[in-house]
Amino acid sequence: MSPTTKRVLAGLVVLVGASLALHLRRQPDVPPHVLVYLIDTLRADHLGCYGYERDTSPRLDALAEEGVLFRRAQAQSSWTKPSVASLFTGLLPTRHGAVDRAHSLPEDVTTLAELLAARGYTTAAFLSNPNVLPVFGFGQGFDHVVDIESEARSATAADVHAALLAFLEDPPAGPLFLYVHTRDPHDPYDAPAPFGESFLPADPATRSPAELEVDRYDGEIAYADHELGKLVDRLHADGLFDASLFVLLSDHGEEFGEHGGTLHGRTLFEEQLHVPLLLRFPGGRFGGRAPEDPVRVVDLLPTIAELVGAEPPAGIDGRSFLALATGSGPAPDPVLFAELSHDGNVVRSLTDGRYKLIERRLPRASGGTALYDLAGDPGETVDLARADPERTAELSERLAVLESGMTGGIHLELVNAAGLEDAHRVSGRIVSLGDAFLEVEASGFVADEQPELTGEGRRIELDVLLENRPNPIGQEPLVLKAKARLRFELPQGTPFRVELAVDGTPLRAARLILGRNGRPEELPLVSADGDPRLELSSRDQAGQPRAAGGRPFCRLFQVPRPAAAEVDAGAEIEERLRALGYVGEE
Repeated sequence: MSPTTKRVLAGLVVLVGASLALHLRRQPDVPPHVLVYLIDTLRADHLGCYGYERDTSPRLDALAEEGVLFRRAQAQSSWTKPSVASLFTGLLPTRHGAVDRAHSLPEDVTTLAELLAARGYTTAAFLSNPNVLPVFGFGQGFDHVVDIESEARSATAADVHAALLAFLEDPPAGPLFLYVHTRDPHDPYDAPAPFGESFLPADPATRSPAELEVDRYDGEIAYADHELGKLVDRLHADGLFDASLFVLLSDHGEEFGEHGGTLHGRTLFEEQLHVPLLLRFPGGRFGGRAPEDPVRVVDLLPTIAELVGAEPPAGIDGRSFLALATGSGPAPDPVLFAELSHDGNVVRSLTDGRYKLIERRLPRASGGTALYDLAGDPGETVDLARADPERTAELSERLAVLESGMTGGIHLELVNAAGLEDAHRVSGRIVSLGDAFLEVEASGFVADEQPELTGEGRRIELDVLLENRPNPIGQEPLVLKAKARLRFELPQGTPFRVELAVDGTPLRAARLILGRNGRPEELPLVSADGDPRLELSSRDQAGQPRAAGGRPFCRLFQVPRPAAAEVDAGAEIEERLRALGYVGEE
């Protein structure tokens, strides 16, 4: 359904009648309402429930005692559009493709709103950041979209709440999915009185300009918290809040000079990735829990889907942490990966336990790889890359494999399934039975083993030694299995043949095909003996393919290229983005 977009002026004031309570009293057989409340640019470590010394968030702290507060929640990017897109789709930014200013969310992804609409929910969004307007694809699945006026940077939490309560004056029957996006902590920090002065010193000369910015930012948080409390009180009185799953989070944090910069969207340090995440279940069930296990914003879609009994889209990156939230099971052990490709900044990060790797690729003048010990150095002030080259290399390799597996195209992965220090040589070719290969990229091959494109671009010859080695840091897994990967592209519908041998003995490829958005999609494959169906290998207890007799195995799969496109949002939205600092002056 195409969204209905409305314009609500900043000064809107609405009195909500008693009809709200009559419509929203819950029935036992009706699924819970879902209210996702996002406070833009809110750092976790500036909230009392996360240990902040200032009293910025008394109402949110009280909610944390009623709900489940996740101590280690990570956003998947450090600015609004890719982060909210990951929230809406359960896909990492590279997978959904909405990564830069003009990008739109692809139409062929399934959003949280579409998922809940299919379960009978009425869906409505109340937006105060132009980066997530329907023009950028974020209206998918919403029955109603309310665009709060923000041309003068004046849309406050009170304005957003007024629009929400106006909608709830005459609510539709059945369960509701409400997405509320406020942005008071966002630059510029100009909270309404008296909150704007709450943390300013009597004599501003006693504080540095950077410290005064923090004071004003904290005043913004105090205002947002105050307004949140008023909204929660109203929804409590009308019977909605206790019948809802209430999710509070942020899309990213903010920097105040910790790493030489300000604002957000330029780096992937913890002050920008560590976000608050709170789930309050209907009736306050499971309240008071505060898991330390890491979770991600991208995990919220499958978590909400599991709660309401919906099947999440196949092939998404998110993993439900509902069992962790309720105390009924372990954490999903997610890959803590974040990425940024925005306004000339290209950065990737990978966190494994206490260690975090950051690779800055653009701009090249400030590029390089850094390693941090988050347990011993939570402020990421000491780069250990040179002091611990083996750990740095191991995490860099894992990051490369992870990224390669997300990149659009057809992938051929060779994995040595043998034991410690075993070596096997894999040789063969991939032959196009039609047009030439459009693109070929290799990883895991040493310099003198790089695959060769021959036969007028229609044949890839490969010959690689897969040699396992012990883990240099002595942790599980103790054996690092050798891997080599080829990624290639052919014109749509072009058949190809895979011919491989291990130590001279022909190897049949295991087939694992992933289509667009995880839906199965047949590839025109032909095996070495002419049988168009490639044989599946046996699988280990974790469900991963393995080769009989401990030989290497091959996985063949396809990753769809994101269909995100650049859109012209128009002069008005362009000016609103410029007012918020997302568009530089020409």
